[in-house]
This record gives sequence, C-alpha cells and structure tokens, in this order.
Amino acid sequence: MFLFPFFVVYFAGERNFALLEYKEIRFAAEPFGFIEQEALPGDASVIGKTWAKVNKDGSPDRRFRDNYEIPIAQYATLIFKSDTGLNEEYLVSNAVAALTFAKEWAALLEGIKRIAAPIPNVKEFN
Repeated sequence: MFLFPFFVVYFAGERNFALLEYKEIRFAAEPFGFIEQEALPGDASVIGKTWAKVNKDGSPDRRFRDNYEIPIAQYATLIFKSDTGLNEEYLVSNAVAALTFAKEWAALLEGIKRIAAPIPNVKEFN
C-alpha cells in the first residue's frame, strides 16, 4: 500500500493496482496481548508475564522443574478494508505507534472532509 495525499494505491494482483479515496477505506487499529515465546522485538511493550506450564488459576505448574516465565507483549493489528476488495492486515510490535497512526489517520480524514466541503457564503462565478 502506498499512501498519497488524497488517495491510496495498492496492488490488487500481480500486475494490477487499484486507487482508492480515503473515504472508501475502513480502518481500525486494535491492540492485543500476545504470549511471545520467540525473541521480543525491541520496540514491544511487556504488559504482563505468564508461565510456560500454567495451572487454570494462572499460577505456575510446579510439576515441571524447568518451568519458566514468558512475557506477554502488547502488539496491535492495523486493518484496512474496502467494499472494492482491499483487505489488508498488518501486525505491529509497537502498539503505541499503531494507535498514534490511527489518530493521525482520523485527522487526515477530517482534513480531507474540510477541504472537500463547500466554503460557506462564497458565490461561484461562471
């Protein structure tokens, strides 16, 4: 996806691309917790911890000597959809940056609406 001032370009196929106005795109940023068993990205936030082997109440299962803690990272999903076929989801390791992007996306849409709106008390000349 390529973001331009008034439209988005995305590849709809190997040799096809599509142009969409921002108003045609439904966008959401959704944070979520993820039990990360691989290396934690440098920009991820840890929001909690759990155990590799855990009891129903959340306590560590003492039957396993080598039980260890696992971080719960806060990630986010960026979702872009349209009625014309755009269906993109991105997993982002920095949830704060994702939510900031969502705020800026909303501000961009508001700015575009203001630009497109007719100016009050202005007469058109032919």
